[in-house]
Amino acid sequence: MERASASEAFGTKEDPKSTLSYRLARAAVIILGVLLVIALMLLVVGVAFKLTGRRTESTSPAVAKFTLAPGARIIGVDSQPGRLILRVRSPSGDEVDIVDTESGRLVSQIKSSPPQGRMIRSLFLSKPFRETIAVEARAAVPRECCGLLVGVDEHDGIRVLGVHPTRNVALEPDRFEVDPAAHFALLRHLRGTPQRIVGCYHSHPSGTAVPSEHDRTGSSEIGFVWVIAAVDEGKSEHRAYLREMDAFRELILA
Repeated sequence: MERASASEAFGTKEDPKSTLSYRLARAAVIILGVLLVIALMLLVVGVAFKLTGRRTESTSPAVAKFTLAPGARIIGVDSQPGRLILRVRSPSGDEVDIVDTESGRLVSQIKSSPPQGRMIRSLFLSKPFRETIAVEARAAVPRECCGLLVGVDEHDGIRVLGVHPTRNVALEPDRFEVDPAAHFALLRHLRGTPQRIVGCYHSHPSGTAVPSEHDRTGSSEIGFVWVIAAVDEGKSEHRAYLREMDAFRELILA
């Protein structure tokens, strides 16, 4: 007779789930399932990342770049909230360029020049305006005062309709530089009106009312009027000049 197995001898059957091969197969199935879940998650994340990147690229505006014209150079810089104000000198004259700081785009450009073909001979500056400049010049001693002149073209001359004192931002005591922020604010105020900034003025304490060497080399805005006030011991003298291509030409002060 054949010998019965131990389980048959005791009248019991072996459970298949308790065998080693079953446990190994079950562990392999669990590990495979976990790997499949991880792979699916990575696939979903990758697709979402690509879609987000494409959306960002499609919604991001193209950034424009402000470039200077050939031969131009920046001679002054100022800033306002969201704006960069550049004073640019080019072969055709000086200009003010206003650039948006976020996009880099040129949002405005201002050039002050008289109509072409006119021969400017006179500057009409009333006595009250001259006295305003003289009072400011005396108060600024020993430094120079400065400001902007607003007016209109009139026949063969320019008539001043407003004198606007500004802060002198020059570091040297014998120099002047009109505050760019005040210049920009006045330009905005005059938009849509027949008036324009026709020139500037400054003082020469204890000097003469003629352009200095620094005045001649530091200006190139063709068609811009310069009024110089010389003050000394209570006396004052006013003279007017027009900036031309390479020099100042004195105007009749009427």
